[in-house]
This record gives sequence, C-alpha cells and structure tokens, in this order.
Amino acid sequence: MGESIHDTLTISARAKGFPVRLSQQHYYVIYQMYPWLQSIGATDASTDEALTLIPHQKLTAAEVKGLQNGVQPDFMNYQSGFYKSKTIRIRAEHLDGMIRLLKSAAMCCNQGQVGGTLWRRAESLESVSALDRLADASR
Repeated sequence: MGESIHDTLTISARAKGFPVRLSQQHYYVIYQMYPWLQSIGATDASTDEALTLIPHQKLTAAEVKGLQNGVQPDFMNYQSGFYKSKTIRIRAEHLDGMIRLLKSAAMCCNQGQVGGTLWRRAESLESVSALDRLADASR
C-alpha cells in the first residue's frame, strides 16, 4: 500500500521538535527496562541521551515507604493521570537515539499493549523526512 500524508510526521513552521505521544505508564516501563537494556549492551550514547528527554517519575519518601509495605503509590492509578497520554517533542538531533530507545524497549516488552505502542511511536519518528530534520536542526 502507498503511504498517505497522515502516515508521516512533519514539522510545522513554529514547532521545535517532533511530537511523541506516550503515557506516564510508557515512560515508567522504559525507565524500568533501561538498566537491563544497558546490562545486555542494547544501549549507546544516543539512547542514553534520549532517555533524558523522557519525563521521570519522582517518588516521595512516603511513597517508597508505602511500596515497602505493599501499598500501591498514588501515581500508578488512573485518576492521577498515569494512563493519560502526554506529548513530548524530540529535536532532530535526538531522533535516531529515541527511535533506538523506543524499539529496544518495545522488542523486550510484552506488557499488554505497551510494546506495540512504543514500536508504533518509533515507526512514526522514522517517517520524519530528511528535509524536516534539517528544518528542525536549523531552528
């Protein structure tokens, strides 16, 4: 099948970076998996840098204490927004690292639909044209 205009990411005249829409659950899974991915050699400097672009979940001392006592932290429930999508923007210089990071996490993740979503987001970033990369890099 041919590609439609909606299959590729492009950049608007004012935007800085390309949008990636993931939930905090996706970010959480990536952070959980990253030390293991590092230990097997599936990461590099570009994926290390891409990881810094992903929002990190902060835990309070009370939440850590609750975890030790078998209490699920508040940030893990639906009402807190854990499953609601958020958009981050990836600049042209970080696209390749983010693509590798998302695909590496997706290939090793069988947690419901998380792996498939990460893979589709990576494919979406792969669709960015060289011209759009140059346009973003020039900003």
